[in-house]
Amino acid sequence: MLIEWNDSLSVGNDKIDHDHQVLIDILNGLDDAVNAEHGKEFISGILSELSDYVVYHFEREEQLMRRHHYPDSAAHVQQHCELISGLDALVYEFESSPNTVTADTLIFLKHWLIDHVKGCDMRLGGFLRRNHDCS
Repeated sequence: MLIEWNDSLSVGNDKIDHDHQVLIDILNGLDDAVNAEHGKEFISGILSELSDYVVYHFEREEQLMRRHHYPDSAAHVQQHCELISGLDALVYEFESSPNTVTADTLIFLKHWLIDHVKGCDMRLGGFLRRNHDCS
């Protein structure tokens, strides 16, 4: 298992936490597929699912930020853009050369998610809790 959900990853917002759990499940599925040496088509499907869910999740967070006038939204959205660009580059690279999803790539994705959750998302979760909105 690449990442195990635990309370240290909870930002205190049920929807955001659920999304993070789904992202962890997808990354763990990608890890399993790479380790089992599944074919390009199978791994491509997981990468597509990851990309789609990342976009969905970021849109949900950005809606919360707009609705609650989150003061750090510009920096948070910028990080979202950078993360999506990096993930898009990974998917493009994989489509060009199927051997690009390696153990190092999986470790990068793990740290990418955990660093974002424990950084930007924790600050957003705290802001939402202080404003009494955990939805």
